[in-house]
Amino acid sequence: MKQVQVRGIVLLAFVLFFSQLYGQSTNGSIGGTIEDVTQALLPGVRVTATNVATGIVSTLLTNETGSYNFPNLLPGQYKVTAELTSFQTETRINVEIGNAQQLRLNFVMKVAGPQQSVEVTVFTDSLVATSGASVAGVLSEQRVRDLPTV
Repeated sequence: MKQVQVRGIVLLAFVLFFSQLYGQSTNGSIGGTIEDVTQALLPGVRVTATNVATGIVSTLLTNETGSYNFPNLLPGQYKVTAELTSFQTETRINVEIGNAQQLRLNFVMKVAGPQQSVEVTVFTDSLVATSGASVAGVLSEQRVRDLPTV
């Protein structure tokens, strides 16, 4: 009887230990609030978090209380941008997220001045991809026949 109790306790400890281990995550989060210079909260602000190493972009809008939250970000360095019409765009670079870190990043946005326009000219030879993946497929004979003719 005593041996059965010991086995039961060991089994229970094993299950509890590994259930806690399974729930661990290395992903972090960035969240905060966005307000203007008068401390009024700003809903509908477009917030973008870009992982500098991977180029993965996450975008969301602030809720009615001016809050935002990126809950599941890979550890690494991020660029976080807040954009809203009639306000100056605010950008934070070199935002470092560690393993399971929860970072609070608040923004204060200023009203934009006169609109400015910047024109960037890019030569087409710099747009040619030197390497990359492509998607290809084979059309059936029936699909080729169904294509519109000019």
